[in-house]
Amino acid sequence: MADHETVNPTSTDHPTSIDDPTPIDEQHPADVVDLTDQSEPTPTAAPELGEDSRLFRNDPAATTLWIALREVQPSVWRRIVVPAETKLPKLARLLAAAMGWEGKHRHLFHVGDLTFGPADPEEIGLIDERRITVAQLLPTVGARLTWAYDFGDDWEHDVVVEAIDAIDAGVRYPFCLAGERACPPEDCGGAWGYGNVLAALADPGHPDHEEVVDWVPSGFDADGFDIDAVTKRVRQLRRGRERN
Repeated sequence: MADHETVNPTSTDHPTSIDDPTPIDEQHPADVVDLTDQSEPTPTAAPELGEDSRLFRNDPAATTLWIALREVQPSVWRRIVVPAETKLPKLARLLAAAMGWEGKHRHLFHVGDLTFGPADPEEIGLIDERRITVAQLLPTVGARLTWAYDFGDDWEHDVVVEAIDAIDAGVRYPFCLAGERACPPEDCGGAWGYGNVLAALADPGHPDHEEVVDWVPSGFDADGFDIDAVTKRVRQLRRGRERN
C-alpha cells in the first residue's frame, strides 16, 4: 500500500521552513491553514515555502489537488493527482488543461503575501516561478493557494492539497480523479458574463439566445464533465515555454 498523508487535526507535529526550525504556526500564525476546519476549502494563506512533508522525504511523491473556480455556481471543480516535483510553469498548464481553459492567457499563483509567475522585470515583488515545485509551494495536506488566470476575465481558482502519497511505479501521472461541470468558455466576460451566457442559452426567448448559441464552442454543455477527456488533456502536455 502506498504511503499516504492525511489531515490529522489532533497532531502536534508541524512543518518547519527550510531556514528556521521554529514551527510555522509560531513563525507566521496567519499563514497556517486550520486543519480542524472541516468546511469546504476557502481561499486562505498556505504555509510558507519549506520542505515537503512526505512520510519518506527521499521518495518521489504524488500530490492530490482539489481545484475550484470561484464565483461560479453550481461549482466547477476538479481533483487531479500530479507529481510533487512538478514545477510551477507546468502546474499552470496542468491546471488550465484540467479545468478546460485553453491556456492562452497570463496567470499568477498567490500564496499568502507571495506572488509567483512567469519572470517579468517590470513586476515588482513577483517571484520567478520556474524553479519552484509543487512540493515547495504546497508542502503539506491542507496547504492552499490561489491560481489567477486571464486578467481580463479575472478568473480565480482555489487550489488545495487533499493528499500526499508515495509515487506508485505502476501508475501514469498526472491524471484526474473527479470533477463536476464544464469550464466557462474563454473570454466570456468573467463570472458575471458567464452568468449572462447561461441565462441566454437556457431561454430560447432571450434576446441574445441565437447569438450566444452561435458564439459558444460547438457542443458546449455547462453541466458536462468527462473524466477521461480531462486525463487525456493533462497527459498530452509537453514541455514548453509558458505563454503569456
